[in-house]
Amino acid sequence: MVYEGDLADAHGFVTAYQRSKYEAEVLVHRWSRVHQRPVVIFRPTVLVTDRPPHPAMPAHTFRSSPTC
Repeated sequence: MVYEGDLADAHGFVTAYQRSKYEAEVLVHRWSRVHQRPVVIFRPTVLVTDRPPHPAMPAHTFRSSPTC
């Protein structure tokens, strides 16, 4: 888990995509503070493999979550 206080750009970014994700999170956190509303940011990872998916793997992670 990465907490809001852990969000930093001190190490820079390798790609413009990485920078855009950081900048978007900064904007979301700013909005949350201004409007005093909680937010949750999901950072799904990408798993690339030549194997078929595990049979128990959910088709869509967000839809399979009991809290969504």
